[in-house]
Amino acid sequence: MNVRTAVPPRGYVAVRARHGTAIVKESESRGVAEILERGTLYAHAANHPDSTRYRGRLPAFGIPLPHSSTRVVVRHATHGGMLAWMTGDRFIGAGRAPHELEVAHALRDAGVPTPELVGYALYRGDRFFSRIDVVTSEVPDALDLATVLGESPNDPRPALEATARLIAALASAGAHHADLNLKNVLIVQGPGGTTASVLDVDRVTLGLSRGDAMKRNLARFERSARKWLGKGALAVSELDLRWLAGRAKELAA
Repeated sequence: MNVRTAVPPRGYVAVRARHGTAIVKESESRGVAEILERGTLYAHAANHPDSTRYRGRLPAFGIPLPHSSTRVVVRHATHGGMLAWMTGDRFIGAGRAPHELEVAHALRDAGVPTPELVGYALYRGDRFFSRIDVVTSEVPDALDLATVLGESPNDPRPALEATARLIAALASAGAHHADLNLKNVLIVQGPGGTTASVLDVDRVTLGLSRGDAMKRNLARFERSARKWLGKGALAVSELDLRWLAGRAKELAA
């Protein structure tokens, strides 16, 4: 049932078990291997008695890993776009998972907040295809930005400020997120302040100029925000979005 994986980066190991093959942090390899002996990571997470369900194109599940104090989020990779009905969850080789792992490390090294990518698992499909589960660290007490701004906040400015800082950090890293939408911005509101981190970094391209990255990220983010505004789903205004864009440019200057 194994498929070939990429060479693991430093601190990660390859795990081969009855139901799949994984590239995973060495510290979490025992727990992942134990799960893969019984089935897939996603099936394990979906049926775990202590799971937290996260909404998305396909639900993701937060669970504790065996033999570890780490809680992770397990998502099953699927295609988006016009051909999603045909390609579904089938990928050639490891799909974009190795790229996502590389980008996640590059972003964190550049000071862009994003959850740590713990690893990914591959399962043999038909012919040249495989199916993929991706595992990231769980961010406690976090909500996506669409939920935060849709709950009639008394003062949306802390979440907007945190998002502006995130967009500025992406620009400073020369990173363009092709799917920077309100569901891919994770907000944590705590006594120490409000922070934002970015999800689904397999859609990130590195190596852009700061100005080009800012322009592209803001354009994609604003399309998403205006879509939510048009549905009456946000307790903010067009003026708030303009403030956020101006603040992000100011912080990145």
